[in-house]
Amino acid sequence: MNSKIEADIKKNRLKLSFVGTITKKEFERLYTDVRFAVADLQPGFNVISDFSECRLMYLNGLITFRKIFSYIISNESGEIVRVLAPNRLITKQIINASLMRKGYKPIYASTLEEADEIVGKVAKRDGLRFELDKQPVDIASSNKNYQGHILNISTSGCAINSSSLQPQKGDDLILKFSFTGKSSGEVFELAAKVVRSESYSFAVSFILPDRDTKNLLWRCIVDESGAEVR
Repeated sequence: MNSKIEADIKKNRLKLSFVGTITKKEFERLYTDVRFAVADLQPGFNVISDFSECRLMYLNGLITFRKIFSYIISNESGEIVRVLAPNRLITKQIINASLMRKGYKPIYASTLEEADEIVGKVAKRDGLRFELDKQPVDIASSNKNYQGHILNISTSGCAINSSSLQPQKGDDLILKFSFTGKSSGEVFELAAKVVRSESYSFAVSFILPDRDTKNLLWRCIVDESGAEVR
């Protein structure tokens, strides 16, 4: 049992090291260890999951593998970076497992050193970013109302695709949207500022009125991704 979980309290970082062939029983043990480790970290903790020394995971452990990362996400993790060695079966398994589910998009690295560098760059981001499938959003600017689709979202902002109108960086907008999944009853109407504008897409930073709104948005995003909220 060389696979292990480490909580770096000083860096507020969780590291998962998967070694050898991972069975369902091994995943269950790691799930228990993750729950203890996460309890020592603060919301926004970043995650490095190292599969570079892993050869294979049994398919009957895939549900527990997903349960591990659902638990991590539901406890308000920051970015998730996965270290994958090229040309290994486990690499194809992990990537295919991620493509099969909508929701958060992990960052991939080929070495631990690269993963550390990535985490250092994204450490100040506010919340994990989730990809959405053509999530409709109503957009109100100072001179026009139009529609678009949210491409990805976090509690700090989102990226939007729209062919109707392209706002300029610095513009103030009002966004109105509701989720289509379990949280479809919640409607958000948020002030936002454009931080990036490109052809047919732009990114905004939310201006959230209070912590309660931020917490509600987080729970709805996680619900929409299919992760279990605790």
